[in-house]
Amino acid sequence: MEKETRTIDQKLTENGFDGVVIFTEPDFASALIGVTSEGRAVYDSVRMLEYLRTEKNVTDDAAVDWVLHIMQELTAAGPGAPIIMHPLE
Repeated sequence: MEKETRTIDQKLTENGFDGVVIFTEPDFASALIGVTSEGRAVYDSVRMLEYLRTEKNVTDDAAVDWVLHIMQELTAAGPGAPIIMHPLE
């Protein structure tokens, strides 16, 4: 897991995004879809759920609960916190 996070950090740095706050445990690497102009990491909520189900063997209900919990925590995390994006259907 540590190596994958380092790779994300390297990609962000190579693209001029130093100091972007990212998830580390779990890292949700496959759900990271971009960075805002303000330097905030953007994650796809559907990919986050897929990651938890496939990589962490979490049930559907537990995955939804986990992502909802993360979203509540982000509210208090401040202006540089990652953004969780919900794709439109």
